[in-house]
Amino acid sequence: VTGRHAWLEVTPRCNARCRYCYNVWRAPGAGTLAPEPSRAGLEAVLEAVLDRINPGVLTFSGGEPLLRDDLEALVSLARRRRSALEIQLTTNGTLLTRKRAVALRRAGVSHVLVPLLSDRRETQAELMGLDTFDDACRALLNARTVGMAACAGFVATRRNLPEMAGAFQTALA
Repeated sequence: VTGRHAWLEVTPRCNARCRYCYNVWRAPGAGTLAPEPSRAGLEAVLEAVLDRINPGVLTFSGGEPLLRDDLEALVSLARRRRSALEIQLTTNGTLLTRKRAVALRRAGVSHVLVPLLSDRRETQAELMGLDTFDDACRALLNARTVGMAACAGFVATRRNLPEMAGAFQTALA
């Protein structure tokens, strides 16, 4: 495994409105959303990344990558091309059902990162733009249950920094 790590943003679409989102098309006044990449376009980019960069780790992200119906096919392509590749997924967790977790694991995802920004539902909802607390906790459990490593991501802000320890405790529960 090489030390290279590649990220592939597979969609600009997202069902959250995170206050800390870095995607420029999500900024107030940015105008229209970036266009949705086609599956063929993503497959071409994915193959180029695997051939030219030869990463040891590949992370699928977005927007919210689970909004794509063909995500498992993209993951499977990466797995077929590089059997030793560590494939990760970063998701807000709202769509990571047990059934979807099973499908992603079978396709080749080994690690999942879900934001857990507090141990308080209100803070999580404020920072994510919708109530994702139960979904985030459930997503972490679903990923672990099907054999994926599940990691809670904490984005520190002035608003939630005092709740960091509680978020970590919740993630470990």
